[in-house]
Amino acid sequence: MADELSCSSIEPSKVDAAASDACTRAGAFALLLSVVLFLLIPYWAQRQNETALRQYLVHRLNLALRLDALDNDPYWREFSASHITAESMSVAQLLAARVETSGSRTHTDKAARPAAPGTGPSPESRMSPPPPPQILSVSVTVTIVEMSAIADLLKKLNDSKLLTESRGYSNVYDFSIARWDQKLTYLVFRNQVANACFAKPIQIPNEGRKSEQFVPMIDNQALLRCLTLRDVREIAQFELPAISNPQVGGRVEREIEVTPGSLPRDLYWASAFAQVLLFFVVVYFGAFAREAVSSEAFPAQGTLFSAFARSPLTLLVLLLVLWFPAIAALGVAAMSREWLLAICSVLVFSAVLSAHVALQRKSYFGSLNPRNAKRGQGT
Repeated sequence: MADELSCSSIEPSKVDAAASDACTRAGAFALLLSVVLFLLIPYWAQRQNETALRQYLVHRLNLALRLDALDNDPYWREFSASHITAESMSVAQLLAARVETSGSRTHTDKAARPAAPGTGPSPESRMSPPPPPQILSVSVTVTIVEMSAIADLLKKLNDSKLLTESRGYSNVYDFSIARWDQKLTYLVFRNQVANACFAKPIQIPNEGRKSEQFVPMIDNQALLRCLTLRDVREIAQFELPAISNPQVGGRVEREIEVTPGSLPRDLYWASAFAQVLLFFVVVYFGAFAREAVSSEAFPAQGTLFSAFARSPLTLLVLLLVLWFPAIAALGVAAMSREWLLAICSVLVFSAVLSAHVALQRKSYFGSLNPRNAKRGQGT
């Protein structure tokens, strides 16, 4: 079929040459955008680890802030002043702790109140002095609110998936989180042996371990029963990320480095912008491809379509280049799992399919069909 197309070619008209030039420019630009999208796929593969690390850092910093707030809590100060062993008490015990606060107010008897307007004082009241005001005592029992927040943060940090994915962000955080988890497990296990605070195994078995960076989860009851407040203070400061670290001070997300200068630096918007631009470029290519196919001389000699139709190998290259934008767009959508990028990838796929159908009206890729190749050999 490629030989028949090339043999039947004649000198291109101005319309054929213009259509060929437009398709060449659009195809080259679409190929460039497709390469950019394809290179964004590894960034999207790392995005899950970035999200997990962001949550880990937020929980670690909030835990340190909550401990500082606990020290400034007046109820905690009153409780720790009356309980010498408060720092050695477990988180579960402190969650159940109650602080009794007392207050007083002045109460004046009704007989001491002034008489209503229009009524004079009784003779008895004139003779006797008013009673003195009485001081009433009021006591209220409250819980230590900050301990609930601290326990909640400990449970959030005790997430196997969160810690495992956070370790996959970089080697620095891989070692840091591994050391922090070992410290936490050691403290819980040490107190379990010393105080018999938990009768079952502290770690929850997980048979679905898939990575060397896997972090097992500690039973939440063991975590709260066996960790003392002193232990919590220790693990809160252990391997604490520094705020001055550029990776922590800014957003925990890699800036892309494979885009033209006009593309945004944010991964999400760079992918969306590239896909939208790619859609219009492929539509542009398809429009001029239809214009070229409508010519009776298609593929006219000296045009893009005639040059690629001279051998099955070059024709296969053109077919791959035509479908590469759709493959790159679908790959980004599959890795990102973002609905907007999925819609954009469907649009790009539809535009590529439309251009392919337009070329197939003249059986342009017919020589790549094995059945047509056998028929040509038979004749």
